[in-house]
Amino acid sequence: MTLKKVFILCCIALMGLSAQAGDYDYLIVENNDGSLTAYVSEGLSLNFEQSGATDAMTAKVTLKDGTTDTFATANTKQMYFSNEGVTTGIQKLDSMVGGAVNVYAIDGKHLGTFPSVKQATETLPSGCYIMKSGTRTIKLTTK
Repeated sequence: MTLKKVFILCCIALMGLSAQAGDYDYLIVENNDGSLTAYVSEGLSLNFEQSGATDAMTAKVTLKDGTTDTFATANTKQMYFSNEGVTTGIQKLDSMVGGAVNVYAIDGKHLGTFPSVKQATETLPSGCYIMKSGTRTIKLTTK
């Protein structure tokens, strides 16, 4: 069985799990290099597209707020739903449920309150931050 057929079968199996995705808080994508990306699963849409010219398959994640992220499936080791966010280090998390966020420096100093994660990431200089909104706390790097 070719790798392409195996991947398509995995995608079909993953679609079967989509009905249960609401039971989990995050979709975790692990890349071949070991890096992790977590997406909030509430309102998440996941679509797979294949390029006709190269037969390369990509996945497009659309979040509740309309933010999108696209990645090559060839670079993806695994995808899974989890109630635990990425806890192995500071990773990318594109969206949080909720409104205003409190932003802290890594040393715990409160840097301010922003109306949304998007506004905080656009306002803050490049660096590592901790953001808290309601009961959710995330570690975030901005570039």
